[in-house]
Amino acid sequence: MLKSKDLTTLVILAGIVGVASMLFSNLVFSNKKTLTTKVEVVDPVSSEFSYENKTYFSPNALNPTKDITIKQNDNQDPLGN
Repeated sequence: MLKSKDLTTLVILAGIVGVASMLFSNLVFSNKKTLTTKVEVVDPVSSEFSYENKTYFSPNALNPTKDITIKQNDNQDPLGN
């Protein structure tokens, strides 16, 4: 078993080693010159929508929101039999 004096010494030593390793790793790994990077600049998003594709956005296109009325079929023999 460890005595309380040994345990206190061990905790203090672990704390000192932890702080020293953190300071050393900051010196080695956090070089500001090597951690720079270039990123692509993105154009801002606009709320405007351009209707450039006339195939899909033409005034003669089918309107799916228009109501369709189906009339009653009076033909009793639809297949001609």
